[in-house]
Amino acid sequence: SIHGFGRDAKAVIEIARREVGKLINAEPKEIIFTSGGTEADNMAIICAVEDLNVKHIITSRTEHKAVLYTSERMAELHGTEIHYVNLDPDGRPNYDHLESLAQQYPGSLITLMHANNEIGTKIDLKKVGSIAKANNAYFHSDTVQTLGHFAIDVKDIQADFITCSAHKLNGPKGVGFLYINSELPMNPMIVGGGQES
Repeated sequence: SIHGFGRDAKAVIEIARREVGKLINAEPKEIIFTSGGTEADNMAIICAVEDLNVKHIITSRTEHKAVLYTSERMAELHGTEIHYVNLDPDGRPNYDHLESLAQQYPGSLITLMHANNEIGTKIDLKKVGSIAKANNAYFHSDTVQTLGHFAIDVKDIQADFITCSAHKLNGPKGVGFLYINSELPMNPMIVGGGQES
């Protein structure tokens, strides 16, 4: 808003946007604040399908429901095919199988969480990012469990989207963010207002 209270609030939000960007080596304009990790996961998957014309989603059966249910919704609404990567006994993705799926379905969205919220196993973000880029795939990772606890550089891991929830970092409940690589041609998911572009 143009009044003083609105300008003060905007300044605080933009400072937070710069700080989050610095934390993950992203530009402030690549940070979209959301109501939490669930909204951010939904937005990444929906926008990948609707804006980037993704026809295949590669994920695992142990992902958070925000990823699994949204992927299923995209299958119902848009005919997007879901492919589940095999997991090793510890719950990590089998990288050979992931690479095989990415080669079979170039241009897909690979969506794998950094650390599983139930069993805690972590994936190699850099390896997954390399597999994605080698096969012209997009890479989304739910980093809700790890951001702020482990260093994450979106350029180093070649991520297109990462999601986070503030309360996992001692921040307020009801706040999260989605990082979107600024090179992607994305459209707003909600229209009619100026919030978060």
